[in-house]
Amino acid sequence: MQLDLFRSPLTDPAMNLALEEQLFRARSGDQAHVLLYRNAPCVVIGRNQNPWVECDVEWLAQSGFPLLRRASGGGAVWHDLGDLNISFILPRPAYDPDRFLDVVLAGLRSLGISARRCERRSLWVGDGKVAGSAFMLTGRSAMIHACILVSADLDPLRRSLRAPKHGLQGRFIQSTPAHVRNLAEVRPGLATQQVESALVDACQQELAAGEAPLVQEAPDESLLDKYRSWEWNYG
Repeated sequence: MQLDLFRSPLTDPAMNLALEEQLFRARSGDQAHVLLYRNAPCVVIGRNQNPWVECDVEWLAQSGFPLLRRASGGGAVWHDLGDLNISFILPRPAYDPDRFLDVVLAGLRSLGISARRCERRSLWVGDGKVAGSAFMLTGRSAMIHACILVSADLDPLRRSLRAPKHGLQGRFIQSTPAHVRNLAEVRPGLATQQVESALVDACQQELAAGEAPLVQEAPDESLLDKYRSWEWNYG
């Protein structure tokens, strides 16, 4: 498996989600990619979720925070510049969530942070969840990604994910609430750039990955339009 590392200089959530899916769709043969990125404040829900059940849609609109839907499953998450997102984009036979989340754990250990992986494949430090994960599978490709709380603003995180009682019913997946905490609580002063460097080093050591250049190309316009559309995010 040939694994390439990429870092996105973008902070536009729609652009990063489009770039992530573009790498996933374009992957061929034994190619594998790791993408690291941060997003400006927003809520990102899973492919099979109902936005009105997962978050306070009205409060988000009033506060100017967008809501986006990703292509993978999993639960609703808050993103801001204090989060770091990592995506492992792999050939389907290489799909092994535990193995790749353990690479993240190795990176955190190098920073002196003793985190653990739970049975739901989220990462915890003490009694607080510091990262959730989600997955996407097709016949030839797989994606394993995680959102890591480094120094996120936890007030809008909690407020945005507090949905009003609608009594809605249907075939949708609901998030599992958990107590969350930032890695910077464990290691004061920790910055996302330090975590990014630690994860790059862990990928190079554990997966024999190459260098980690900044992504130079913009995502495909059709994918970008998808992630900016009401039909995809809400409809």
